[in-house]
Amino acid sequence: MIEGFSSGFAEVNGIRLHYVAGGQGYPLVLLPGWPRTWYQFHKIMPPLAEHYRVIAVDLRGMGDSDKPATGYDKKPMAQDIYELIRALGYSKVNIAGEDIGAMVAYSFAANRPEATRKIAFWEVAGLSPFRTL
Repeated sequence: MIEGFSSGFAEVNGIRLHYVAGGQGYPLVLLPGWPRTWYQFHKIMPPLAEHYRVIAVDLRGMGDSDKPATGYDKKPMAQDIYELIRALGYSKVNIAGEDIGAMVAYSFAANRPEATRKIAFWEVAGLSPFRTL
């Protein structure tokens, strides 16, 4: 584990999600690309934690999170993240993702604009700003 960070689990949207969190400040949710886990971000988490409460998540089907048979459309996966941030006591977050994580971040922002402060995504194919995921 990274110094200053802790691992946790939350029961959300009918599944158990794993996350690693640390730092202080406005919450920043990091969503990995396929087939990675929260560990994708382990080198950038400490410097980000100097300014943010960093929450790196294993998306459903990845890492230590549950791997249910269904629910891999981006809208249910975004709902997982929404329920996670609510369970952690936040109403609005910054959210960033890569690849599949970017699609989930986009769906989160599109479906939960009231819970989105800023969004960033990279390395994502087929994502149209005119389509709601």
